[in-house]
Amino acid sequence: MVKSLKITILIIIILSISIGEKESLLADTPLEEIKGIVVNDTTGQPITATTITLYIEQLNKDSEVFYATTDNIGSFIFENIEIKEDALYWLSIFYQGIGYTELFDVVSDNKNLVLKVYDTTTSDEAISIYNSSILFSDVDHLNRELSIIEMITLQNTSNLTYVQGSGPMDLLRFGLPEGAIDLIIDTEIANADWVQIDKGFALLASVKPGKHELLYAYKIPYSGSSTSFVKNWRYGSNNLRIVAPENLLQIKTNITGDFELLNLEGMNYEVQEAKDIKRMEKIHLEIELNI
Repeated sequence: MVKSLKITILIIIILSISIGEKESLLADTPLEEIKGIVVNDTTGQPITATTITLYIEQLNKDSEVFYATTDNIGSFIFENIEIKEDALYWLSIFYQGIGYTELFDVVSDNKNLVLKVYDTTTSDEAISIYNSSILFSDVDHLNRELSIIEMITLQNTSNLTYVQGSGPMDLLRFGLPEGAIDLIIDTEIANADWVQIDKGFALLASVKPGKHELLYAYKIPYSGSSTSFVKNWRYGSNNLRIVAPENLLQIKTNITGDFELLNLEGMNYEVQEAKDIKRMEKIHLEIELNI
């Protein structure tokens, strides 16, 4: 399963609250109304007579769950909701079989919430990659394995939610080098899962309009002092960065130029860049290891 990011987000929010804010919130925990509207952003029409779920989540406590129903103009209201300084507040709705969630600021946004849903499509023509990075993070000389992390910003540029089709090719597919092992995948896309397929993996997810982060890590074997592989960009990429720690290895491709040196927290990285990679374009990577 793809790992949930809720706990991480909750910790970050708690740590970001200053001492003064905590004291203020602890001193007064009023009961509030939480209200808003649900809109089909594909058609512009309100969503009526539909159940909205409110989740209140705190670390080491059971979630609190409340329900409301949209009226004839798509409005909803939750009454007498306690404001808690160390909690996350989420709204959830199912529309056309797809779940939509919205994390919101219970103090500033509780009266003007707009929850958007969309009609669906099985076409992946609007799916593309906005940014992508390939990080060659480590070389295990003992086991002759090269560790790679790929980070991409997946985008849906339409006003429809992408859903997977019924056929094996109707999936969001991502290629991996031949012999890749120890695959780990993480994404912020809600309710996502994945399956390993020939030459890569498929993401089992509904992708609503907008940008979404996806990260996957794996290892590839090598022999001697070099290796190579071909990467097929099924969805293209507006921007690509190929990154490796300085003096770890040398990388040559058919689309990038000379590397530039980038210092991050005292460590130097060699960075190569490319732009406007077309859908289904292939990149040839040749890697020479410093042994």
